Amino acid sequence: MKFNKYILSSAFCLLTIASANAAVDIEGGVKLWFVDSDYQLDNAGSEDYGSSLGATVDLDVRHIMPLVPNFNFRVNYIDDDTRYTDLKFTHVDLAAYYNLFEISPFTIDLGAGVKIGEFDHETLGTDIEYENVVPYVLGRAKVDIIGTGLSVGADVRFIDLPFSDDTLMLDSQFGVTWNLGDYIIGSEVQAGYRYFMYRQDTNVSDETETTIKGPYLGIGLKF
Repeated sequence: MKFNKYILSSAFCLLTIASANAAVDIEGGVKLWFVDSDYQLDNAGSEDYGSSLGATVDLDVRHIMPLVPNFNFRVNYIDDDTRYTDLKFTHVDLAAYYNLFEISPFTIDLGAGVKIGEFDHETLGTDIEYENVVPYVLGRAKVDIIGTGLSVGADVRFIDLPFSDDTLMLDSQFGVTWNLGDYIIGSEVQAGYRYFMYRQDTNVSDETETTIKGPYLGIGLKF
């Protein structure tokens, strides 16, 4: 399956980069996403198609090499087939970013990336889908709450493709992280809210929009 090839090759590239330099930090995490999906056709009202469970795996490779960006690798997966709707949200994010600002307690990152894979939401006789490589701009911000082990942060990935059927996609998450310590491997607990929206004009009169949103819970490790 093509999607699995993307995952394996991307993970291998990032781990090769990490192992090539001792001054590299690797951060990984797994999140469960408690999803509600909402569908709208041509601004004629929306329908809520219930809840499902998704999963996200994140891997960040950070280093101190000048001019070379840091890397983020993310796998997203939802497969919800019900009586009313068939939702598949399966893709890999590959992003390169620079740490623009890091003075305690503030951190700001900016970069760009691509989504590789497929998004398919079929309902009411209409199907929104893509299966390709889609570019986006990435922005991140984090604030540490000094003395508590807590931090708050945001991750926003934005795509606006007016030259491609007036496509707009926003993938954002906002959350709180609790650092549990650095005894052997640094660990943390994550909780927050993720919002994903995909809008596309299928022809002159029909605009379709799918929203996938909900809270998430996760754990993270730092090596």
